[in-house]
Amino acid sequence: MSYSDILYSLSQTISSQSADVDEKISRLKKAKKDLVNEQHAVENEWEKILDPDLGQSWTGNRADHFDKARRGAKKEIEQTFQEEVEQYTSQIQQKINLLEMQRESLRVASYLSHEAGGLLHKGEEAYAAIEHKFTEIRKRLL
Repeated sequence: MSYSDILYSLSQTISSQSADVDEKISRLKKAKKDLVNEQHAVENEWEKILDPDLGQSWTGNRADHFDKARRGAKKEIEQTFQEEVEQYTSQIQQKINLLEMQRESLRVASYLSHEAGGLLHKGEEAYAAIEHKFTEIRKRLL
């Protein structure tokens, strides 16, 4: 296999992995945005848990107990939902951060492959430098 074949293969791998990482980042960002939008929609619905307002039409111990239980349920739902949304958004952001680091590594690998291409055109005296660039590129791809 010639150096130009190796360089072509590495460039294709970099391109493919870059596209894959970009797609994953895009999907995760959309999922995070959708999750936040859903959180806002649910928050707007929480008040309906307390509907109808019992007001003066229903009084006594049973009414007080029922109203207290209803408010407790609302508080529990709010707290649980907020904790879960925060956990999910945090996990999504961590994955995005890891993928962005991977994308940056692929950018470096792409730069190195362009340098190797330039060396390849210089001829045999540059073969040692090309082999070194290939080694650096492979490290970035792992």
